[in-house]
Amino acid sequence: MLRSRVRKLYILGVLSIVVAYLFISLAILMAPWFSFRLNALSDLGNSVRSRVAFIFNFGLACSSFILVVYVFTCLVYFMPKTSILMAVTSFTLCLIAVFDEVYGRIHFIVSVAFFTLSIITLLTYFIELRKTLGLVGGVLSFLIWLLYYVFKPPIGVSVPELLSSIIFSIMVVDTVLTVREIAKGSFQL
Repeated sequence: MLRSRVRKLYILGVLSIVVAYLFISLAILMAPWFSFRLNALSDLGNSVRSRVAFIFNFGLACSSFILVVYVFTCLVYFMPKTSILMAVTSFTLCLIAVFDEVYGRIHFIVSVAFFTLSIITLLTYFIELRKTLGLVGGVLSFLIWLLYYVFKPPIGVSVPELLSSIIFSIMVVDTVLTVREIAKGSFQL
């Protein structure tokens, strides 16, 4: 029964990533003012200054919801620690959409929480499943943020945001592939 349900629903993990990047890309394409050299991705979701805020924020919220459904219908049975952290990380992604830049400090706090929890989730994935991707991804994400704040390169914060979210997304896809292998019976925990 569980394997049957997992076989049908594990694709939600990939769908959450597709939805996120589809809406982010659409918002970028519809905002000629947006620049990776000057902006944060959240500038796209500013409900006062951005005409594409609905698209950006709706995409983040939908992606977050889909990821949480994936976590609690598939992942939690095989990776309990990683799944709980992934769900909390996903919830903070939704909070970025809800508390857009208009909310000032609250937006900053939920954004920092999202990227910090992303790193912690990656490291937990390594600890729980001994997946090197988790360790490399967690360290790489941490270094991306550290280098950005130490060296202050002439790029917008959207660059480390995008790079670290891609690393987290790769881990989500890897969990999907692992769950699929478990459901087929060809992977042992």
